[in-house]
Amino acid sequence: MKGSGVDQVRVNVDWLEDYAALLDRHADEAGTTLTSLRSHGLSDEAFGDVGQEMGTPRSYQRAAESLYTQLGRAEEVLSAAAAALREVSEHYQGTDLDGALGLTKKAGDTDATR
Repeated sequence: MKGSGVDQVRVNVDWLEDYAALLDRHADEAGTTLTSLRSHGLSDEAFGDVGQEMGTPRSYQRAAESLYTQLGRAEEVLSAAAAALREVSEHYQGTDLDGALGLTKKAGDTDATR
């Protein structure tokens, strides 16, 4: 209410739930990608004789492990964010329900006093 000194917060719980579902899908994709990458590793022979002499397989493995760790962390973070958004959505749904019940009760009290 503008000018009443009351700050209002408006939360679109449908948007929160939709965004949480989107984050879950991205987390699933990250997990699937990580599993696929780990199962299709490169052998030392894939780098050829020159690559092996230069230590390319070891360098590749270190870089790949770093990326696997980051991808795994991305999956965790996206899943955690989705869960947190669901908690917020549930909180505000409960708040809306409590408010609606309170208004219904007040309206009933007012009708009974007439």
